[in-house]
Amino acid sequence: MPRILIAMIMAVLFTLNATQADADDPNHPEDGLYIGADLIVNVPEQDLSGDFAEVDPGSGFRLNLGYRFPIPLALEVEFGASGHMVDDEDAGIAFLAMNLRYFPLTFSFAGMPAEAFLRAGFGSYALVIDGVRDGSGRRDDLELTGDGFDAGIGIEIYPQPQFSVVFGVTQRFVEYDELDYLDFELIEDVKGAMTTVNAGIKYHF
Repeated sequence: MPRILIAMIMAVLFTLNATQADADDPNHPEDGLYIGADLIVNVPEQDLSGDFAEVDPGSGFRLNLGYRFPIPLALEVEFGASGHMVDDEDAGIAFLAMNLRYFPLTFSFAGMPAEAFLRAGFGSYALVIDGVRDGSGRRDDLELTGDGFDAGIGIEIYPQPQFSVVFGVTQRFVEYDELDYLDFELIEDVKGAMTTVNAGIKYHF
């Protein structure tokens, strides 16, 4: 137990020292507001990989607005959308989420300041499949909506103090509990976990 306590104290002191060093580094981004844009790839899983519908992986974009606090923590709102295919029909997934980002490690990448981060958040999700045909031949757009939480990791590299490049992977744990399709109702929730890979840029004000 004493060894664990000492290790925890050392970890806290190291984090505080790194945070202070970051604050003194003129190349490190200032606290405050930032905006960003990413290219993303979404890979649907669980019931969306065949049990409810087979939704192919798809690409799209993500926009984010965030605030970096004086401590190594940021609060961020994100909106994303990606295009997919289900059989021969077009489909799309959109989400609006809020997450916290924690920056436990600062390092140098190719001579530029960089940070590793952990993220965790919660959001609302929608899946729309165009022109789904039911057993009697009727067609209509199918829409699933639901909520979920997410967790992820990534790195942020700063070529300039106000400009950063971001790479990340996020696992989203989504349950769709509302169906809008003809006169059908969901018998049970659709589990639609999804992996998001992103690469993009941010501007720090």
